[in-house]
Amino acid sequence: MRSLVKVHPESRRKTLSTGRHAYAVSGLSQGDSEELLVELVYFARQPARIYHYE
Repeated sequence: MRSLVKVHPESRRKTLSTGRHAYAVSGLSQGDSEELLVELVYFARQPARIYHYE
């Protein structure tokens, strides 16, 4: 099991760490887990939140 939220060791800022590998959230039903994960991935993949390195 992996945490969905990671804390940067220096800045202490929280980051969302999810992707297609995530399939469930501890403490939630399978249906609620799937719904939350879909929402989180949608939120994280918004163009304003994606950094492109050139």
